[in-house]
Amino acid sequence: MKFIVTLILSAAFFIGIAQDHGFPYGQINYKDFGQLASEGDSSAIAIVLNEFGDAYLRNDGSFNLIFEHHYMLKILKQSGVEEANIAIPLLKSDKRFERLLSVKASSYNIANNRIERSDFDSKDVFNENTVKYVDYKKFTIPNVRVGSIIEVIYTIESPFLSEIFEPGNFNPIYQR
Repeated sequence: MKFIVTLILSAAFFIGIAQDHGFPYGQINYKDFGQLASEGDSSAIAIVLNEFGDAYLRNDGSFNLIFEHHYMLKILKQSGVEEANIAIPLLKSDKRFERLLSVKASSYNIANNRIERSDFDSKDVFNENTVKYVDYKKFTIPNVRVGSIIEVIYTIESPFLSEIFEPGNFNPIYQR
């Protein structure tokens, strides 16, 4: 069993070295605002402009999993404005729980021929405990309307390492 885990972690390490490590936060340009839904999908309410996730093991003796998710969406329709309501699921059990280590989110709009950025205030994050084994960290990104671009980056620390090796246990990135 140790050999299999070592093999999987070694493969993940070498694959991780060969991959790109995301994109910089806050570097929106005018071209991003010109993005439209792909042809054939006229019902799309938003389009993903860029997305990156990274996961690694903390090497401080805890061997917790650190997961970082970074994405940008362009809002295409009024119903897409709901994408600004973010809910990050955090697993919990009787003795262990996931923690939200950091979160940053902004909306971008064009006004007066320039790109204006509106940041959310981290003190506006609230906790919702409605499910026995999941808590949700929720917040709303300000100033989002049709044509806006929203950007979110957050980091979670998880003690549930075994969960990533079991099929069907991947948590959705965000839920309502």
